[in-house]
Amino acid sequence: INSLPRLKLLNIGYCIDAELIIDENFKSLTPHSYIEFLDISNFCLLSDKTLELIQKNFQNLRQLISRDCSSFSTKAILNLIESTKSLEYLDVSFHDPVYFKRADMTVEFLKE
Repeated sequence: INSLPRLKLLNIGYCIDAELIIDENFKSLTPHSYIEFLDISNFCLLSDKTLELIQKNFQNLRQLISRDCSSFSTKAILNLIESTKSLEYLDVSFHDPVYFKRADMTVEFLKE
């Protein structure tokens, strides 16, 4: 990702074997000001630390999709919502509902 400084959309959701390297790659990221859309769906082994790294490194993130992943704590999700002011849409389908106050944002908690 660091070699693509103008990358705006990163969709690695449901990628086979990507989950094995994602935490390590997020640790090595430099702040990336262009990423606006990130899909990390079905990465069930990711930790709260990953959300912290996303929050730190993607300051202009507008949409985060994390379907089929319930490994993030409610606290980590709330921290992401509160600290990522550019975030407009968060899809954490299949996670327990999170209650927060931010009128400028949409969050989905669909249980299909």
